[in-house]
Amino acid sequence: MRTAVETQVVLRNGCWHGEACHREVRVRAIAEDDAALVDELSSTALPLERDTLLLARCVTGLERGDGPRMQCVRDLSLGDREALLLHARRLTFGGQIDCVLPCPECHERTDLQLHVDQLLLPVAAGEPKRYFEETMVADGVRFRVQFRIPSAADLEEALSDSNRVCSDAVQVVLYRSVEWVRLQSEESELANENALPLDAWPADLMTRISERMEELDPQAEINLNLTCPACQHCFTTVLDIGDYLLRELTAREQRRYQEVHQLALAYHWSEADILNMSQRRRQLYLNLLSESSGE
Repeated sequence: MRTAVETQVVLRNGCWHGEACHREVRVRAIAEDDAALVDELSSTALPLERDTLLLARCVTGLERGDGPRMQCVRDLSLGDREALLLHARRLTFGGQIDCVLPCPECHERTDLQLHVDQLLLPVAAGEPKRYFEETMVADGVRFRVQFRIPSAADLEEALSDSNRVCSDAVQVVLYRSVEWVRLQSEESELANENALPLDAWPADLMTRISERMEELDPQAEINLNLTCPACQHCFTTVLDIGDYLLRELTAREQRRYQEVHQLALAYHWSEADILNMSQRRRQLYLNLLSESSGE
């Protein structure tokens, strides 16, 4: 059986257990012998759920006494989850990512070579604050805002109602992530004691808070700025590393059972015996079969 490769990763925003922030976790390669994984990933309704299942399989060091690993993965920021998926992909399939992307203008398909190390953003040293305080001006009024970076659980809650419109979903995320919003008086740097309810926030303030959250979680979305070599059209696309990983895992599973099929036909070994072989040993036998057949 293949031994999983592991690496230590420092999170940007971390996983909060009470007042303590855990920033260091371990990531390991996605095991080849996890037979149920592809079926579970394919049956998830949302990309968030798919990524949670993936990370629960390959990330350790998040566990806490009052909750299972799955919930700890949900409590991570979207950017931390994206970084962990990139690390898992590198450990499982290597650092180079080969993509084929169609141009939205001329529809020509272009081969693209990406590298995980180039997609990972640097993480600053030092302990992150749980909440960030900023003075924000909206509609000419100054506010003090204290919030945390939204987690996957916040977004899952916002998307749980299929009838909820986008603006309402944004409000749900803000309501879960913002601790308080207060008017700031001109005479004092201290915020007023009375916090404003959500329905009293100016629309411009909600936009400012959302933008600030995006700035503080820059790894959350991987945008690729590309130029089509055929028509020179410039365009931007988003790399969904979770979806890419699912397709790679599906292809790996198919190749694995093709190998079992070939070896069972040639040597009459049982499925269990073949699957218990290392990938290298199976490939050596497949090479012998290929040489003997003259291919």
